[in-house]
Amino acid sequence: MKTYIILLRGVMPTGKNKVPIALLRAALEKAGLKNVRTYIQSGNVVAESSLSQSRIEKLVHDVIKKRFGGDIAVLARTAPSFAASSRAIRLKKPIRRNSTSPSSPPNRKPAPSASSSPRDTRRTK
Repeated sequence: MKTYIILLRGVMPTGKNKVPIALLRAALEKAGLKNVRTYIQSGNVVAESSLSQSRIEKLVHDVIKKRFGGDIAVLARTAPSFAASSRAIRLKKPIRRNSTSPSSPPNRKPAPSASSSPRDTRRTK
């Protein structure tokens, strides 16, 4: 039996693709998946099965469509495959920095004081 990480695209706790997560867990267990776990309301599921990746994807899609009415894209990967993909992405792509993370070390020179800067002697009307 393999552990699969199953990602559901566009699942929402309310609205168009409403899939109540507790009911989803129960429906997937009833459909034959074992040790079904979910991560908050994110649409991420971890489950165990002896089925192939493509069969898991079809099973989960069909359960959601039949039980909840959503036509949701499903991506399933074994835990080792998912971990390898994550490592590959992390190693190949540069880290993007947000506005709170400087891209270079801060300038350690003290700012010029008001008395040391030249004064503007022009007058304005």
